[in-house]
Amino acid sequence: MHHAVAYAKQLPLPVDPMITVAAVIAAGQDVNAACDSEGMTPLMYASLHGHADTARVLIDKGARLEAVDKDGRTPLLWASLKNKVEVVRVLIEKGACLEAADKHGMTSLMHASKEGHAEVVTVIKEHMTQAQKNQEPV
Repeated sequence: MHHAVAYAKQLPLPVDPMITVAAVIAAGQDVNAACDSEGMTPLMYASLHGHADTARVLIDKGARLEAVDKDGRTPLLWASLKNKVEVVRVLIEKGACLEAADKHGMTSLMHASKEGHAEVVTVIKEHMTQAQKNQEPV
């Protein structure tokens, strides 16, 4: 399924990744199955390639927000690392944990800061501030 997410826009015909993923889901594919030896899930691929609408569909179909690859990276960590602001917003809106850290102890905020992704940093900090005001877990 990850190929459908990652490469749908590179196919010779115009293919919408959401339609491709919906077809794969309809065929009974597991949205949480690791797609490769790295442990990447379809949601991780959607996140690192910036497919916000596809990420939303996968989450609505049961994709786990806190799934981790072999390096302990979640979809939010991938979106933050790759500066995919709209995906970061979707994942946070759907309840992704901001405190999740990879095997090196790096959180999504740390990755975004290290890479100089100012807008992602702002989105994460705004959510953290709001969550603290509401006393919600981040």
